[in-house]
Amino acid sequence: MDKKIFTVLLFSLVTRVIYLFFDKNIWWDAAVYLAMGEHIATFGQLGFWEPIRPLLWPFLLSYAFLFELNPIILGHIFSTFFSLGVIYLTYFIAKKLFNEQTALLSSILLSFTWIFFLFNARLYTEIPAVFFGLCAYYFFLQEKHFETGLCIGLAFLTKFPMGILLVILGLFSIRKIKNTFYLLAGFILITVPYFMFNYLAYGSPIEILFFAQEFLKYAGIWIFQEPWWWYLFALIKENVLFFFAIPGKTL
Repeated sequence: MDKKIFTVLLFSLVTRVIYLFFDKNIWWDAAVYLAMGEHIATFGQLGFWEPIRPLLWPFLLSYAFLFELNPIILGHIFSTFFSLGVIYLTYFIAKKLFNEQTALLSSILLSFTWIFFLFNARLYTEIPAVFFGLCAYYFFLQEKHFETGLCIGLAFLTKFPMGILLVILGLFSIRKIKNTFYLLAGFILITVPYFMFNYLAYGSPIEILFFAQEFLKYAGIWIFQEPWWWYLFALIKENVLFFFAIPGKTL
């Protein structure tokens, strides 16, 4: 591994571990995932179940209950691993597409962008989902379409909207039927157990996905809705260096 990116990863790890000692809050969604993990580990005797949630993250957290470990600590270990993986994949992909300087700057900007840094401590699905999404893109660049499909499937099972990657990368593979076949085969292979579970538990392999979408209309998340221009300022607040992206692009 290159010394520069190793330094970035090491510094990212240290700062995240330190931050965990100061931010010990467990937000609602994280508590749900932990409870679902306990539900899985105890075969339904403890915890509780929310069928609208994707299952990969609760499944990973269930290992803490199976082996009598602290689920919050294990969750933070998993989350930090995925966070560092996202940083490294960002570096690797940017280096392949552009150059080493761009790759290094990209990894540093990402590592210390506040929302990415904060969510490392939240035990949410966003960071693991992005990790699998970047893995999919990495394999896509390597023209390994079966592995791409597998990773898209893992991203989908972590956070459902990540399934859009199947459409996006599928459109770029459509010129060759073989590539599209392998992409779909990988995705189907990894997601079939989930859809089979849905069929056995709820009577339909996909109805729960539509129910989840409908549920969001009444979940109160509309209180967080903002106009489109709000996000321009919010992006700068996340990392002030983003302000230089537009003039930098024109140079």
